Amino acid sequence: MPSKNKHSLIKPPHTVSLLLLVALLLCTTPAPHASAAQRERRVTTAQRPAATPTPTPRTQATTPRPTPTPAPATTQTPTPTPTPAATPTTAAQTIAPPATLEEL
Repeated sequence: MPSKNKHSLIKPPHTVSLLLLVALLLCTTPAPHASAAQRERRVTTAQRPAATPTPTPRTQATTPRPTPTPAPATTQTPTPTPTPAATPTTAAQTIAPPATLEEL
């Protein structure tokens, strides 16, 4: 009669089979794709013209950049707009709303 110990030696333990399964899944899954923003960044950088090489610090002139002066603040006075109440109206100029729908 065969003993049960020989049968258990042929089967791998569950931890080993799980590790093999995880390793197989990691090897066969594709790499994550780039997001749309990353693809757009790559496209825009590829379409730019070639940049001129920047001079090295030894050959670059060390002229200080002028600081921008702030623009003087201008204050505008608002122009007065005429109000409708300022013009006198007579009783003949006022228009009464129509009383019924037939008058429209």
